[in-house]
Formats: sequence, C-alpha cells, structure tokens
Amino acid sequence: MYCPITFYIDEPETVFASFSGNCDTHRQDPAPNWNVLLGHIQTAQKVILMDAFTTNLSTNFVKGIIRQHTDHIADHYEVVTTKEPPSPREFVETETFDVWMSHIMHSAERGKKLYIYTPYKSGERGVAAVSKMLQKLKGWEDNKNIFSYYAEEDKEKKLLCDAEKLWGSDDCRCVVTNGTISVGINFNAKDFLDRIYGFYAPFIPVRDFLQALYGVRHPKFTKMILYREKQRTFGFERKHVNHPDCDIYRQLQKDLQIELDANDNTKNWETFNMMCGIANIVIYPIQISMSHVDNQRDTADRLQVKTYNTTATLDDRLQLEKFFFKTKFLPFAPEDEMEKVWSQKKDFIDKILELKGRWEISKQKAMNSDLIVQVFKDNNIQPGDRFPPRMVNNLSFEQICEKFYFDRPIKNAQSGVVAQMLNAFFGMRVYHCKKTQKMTKGK
Repeated sequence: MYCPITFYIDEPETVFASFSGNCDTHRQDPAPNWNVLLGHIQTAQKVILMDAFTTNLSTNFVKGIIRQHTDHIADHYEVVTTKEPPSPREFVETETFDVWMSHIMHSAERGKKLYIYTPYKSGERGVAAVSKMLQKLKGWEDNKNIFSYYAEEDKEKKLLCDAEKLWGSDDCRCVVTNGTISVGINFNAKDFLDRIYGFYAPFIPVRDFLQALYGVRHPKFTKMILYREKQRTFGFERKHVNHPDCDIYRQLQKDLQIELDANDNTKNWETFNMMCGIANIVIYPIQISMSHVDNQRDTADRLQVKTYNTTATLDDRLQLEKFFFKTKFLPFAPEDEMEKVWSQKKDFIDKILELKGRWEISKQKAMNSDLIVQVFKDNNIQPGDRFPPRMVNNLSFEQICEKFYFDRPIKNAQSGVVAQMLNAFFGMRVYHCKKTQKMTKGK
C-alpha cells in the first residue's frame, strides 16, 4: 500500500461539505470515498490542511483522527495563520435582483468584461436565463463571447480545465456560472475581467460563494456588485444514503448541520458578514429607501430589464422615459410643472443640461470653439440668466455657417443671427428680437 510522507488537502472545508445532505457528489454512497480519505490521512507521516475559511469543521475532524491514537490531542496538531491577509475587496449591495441585473446590462453595454455568479441553474434568475438575456442584448455567441457553466456532467467539468485559455481570449466578454465553479478553478490573468457580480442565496455555503468569486484572482475593479436573497431554504427530500459507521463522520455531520443552520439565518446576515470579514471584504449595505422616488427607481430598474430582454410594452417604455425625465429636476420640483414641461418642452430640458455641460468644459480650455457658449460669453450672460433685449454677435458668418444650418436667410447680423443660432440649438423659439418701430413725425 502506498504511504505518502506528506498528505495535502486543499480547501478541506469544501471537501467535508460534500458529505452533507444526500451526498450527491458521492452518488449517495460516501463510504468508499470516506474510507480512502481516512486511509491516506492515517498512513501519512504528516497531514497539511489548507483553507482560508478554517472553522471547527476542520479542527474537530483533525482532533477526531488524533483521538483514535492518543488523548494528548494538543501535542499532535498546530493551527498556522498566515500573516498576509487576502487581497481586499468590497461588496456594493443592491436592493433587488432587477437592480442587480440592471447593473450587469449597463456594464455590458459599456463594453466591460464580466464574471457573474448566480446560485440557480434554471428559472428566471438562473444561469441559462441570465446568459440568454445578455446574448439578446449584445448578440454574443455561446462558447465564444459568453461562457455558461451550470451542469455537473464530466464533459462540462473538463471544459473548466481550460479556463485560462477560454476566458483569456480576446473574444470572451462574459462568464456566467453557478456552484459548478468553486474550488480548483482559478483565473490568474491580471486586469482582464472588469467586473464581478455575485448573487447569493442561503441554500449554498457562504464559503463556496466567496471562493467562486475569488476564482478570478485579479479583477480590474475590486468592487463587486452583490445581491443577497433572504428567502430561507425549504430543506430537501432525503434519499437513502450509505453513511459510514464512524464517530468522526458523525461529528462531521453535526458540524455541517450547525453551518447549514447558520447560513439559513438571514435576518442580520451574521454568518455571511463574518465570512466576508475573514475574506477581507468590506460590505457597503443597501440604504433602505423611504421616499416614493426610490420606489420609482425600483420600478424603473424592473422596466429597464424588460427593455433589455425585449418584453417591454410601449407603455413600459413610456413610463421608463418619464422616470429618467423626472430625475433631471430637483426632488421638490412640483409634479404639475414637470408634467407641463414633459408635454410641451421635454427636449428643451435636455438642451439646457447639455449647455451647462458645455459651459463647464469651456472653463477648462484656453481656446473655445463652442459657438453657443461664445455667444453667451460675448453677451455677459450664463446658462439660466435672462436674455437681454439686444444681443451682440462677434462671430463671423463663415464660423456660423460652418456649425449651423438655418431654414431661413439671415437678415440681422447681430441680434437676428443670435436668435437664429439659439433657436436652432434649443429646437424651439427661445429668443427673438423685436423690430424697431419707426418714429412718426409730429404734426
């Protein structure tokens, strides 16, 4: 029999977790694999267990092994904590799944390369649905631009062995996965994948969730977008499992149940937050909103997702457009006034905001080529000021004709041409100069 000098177990907590529930990883017959594991440990001269998330699950297992040979347990094992903490990251939490998806869509549209984790295989929130939505939005080709992992078949797992090659290609834009990717899959390319998105549900261990996200070792941005689902697990249908008759195994089952119960308590997220602390992750929690504006934002995010997956109706699109229109006003702006502007001068507001932006840009430049901004400066006015009765024009006709097209001839080289420029820019009549009335001679 082969007796190793040193036996290494990487990520032992995940290995032990495979013996929980119905032991699906071991096909409901964990005894053979359990006996092999114990055999290697008991015959090795030294055993090293390496895990960033070491808990009583590991220490009680080690103590159980030692207890079979001696009562002096403390003399036979040592816990070594590395001084180097995990690379720091942050979670920015979103309030709803739709908001989380909206973030993903925005990043995809801006050309970011994404890594997305969802706990579900199927359904509206599963890997298949998220992948399909992104494929529709961007026209991505499966297994070329977007890679989806959710099966537990051997063929699917073999593909993961080439993660560096597949995800590191220029064609790869997105990876979407569930718990299929956990330990053993590492993507080490630096600054290749831009954004990480994590969707957590309490039926999976927090440890496995974090390890799946840390599979991307060097993302360009360390801020990860998080959505946590508070829905508790409903248990599972028990199958006949051939459990080993072993005291160490029975203790392991008790420790696994404690972890399961801890994960299932989502009221204050104590377990999740504790594990994030171990992983050196700072959580920026959601701010529960109380105003109707935030409720509108929630609705807008939901509607925006519908526009991405092409299920939005014309009414949905109109509601969405109105929401973004209202965000251009101050929070206390009267509803009836906003409605009036929407009905009559909706595009005018956009031009006002555009003008303000161009005005700020002009402050940073020594030479200004923005003719509208120049007209304002030549007349000593700023965006928001009233137009004077008469306005001057210091621009040449060549400059004006290069930037503007007028649907009527220029009749006045000063206020007249300024009026035509402003009206053309805003798309409506915002300024006009009155004709000078002729003086009548007295009788």
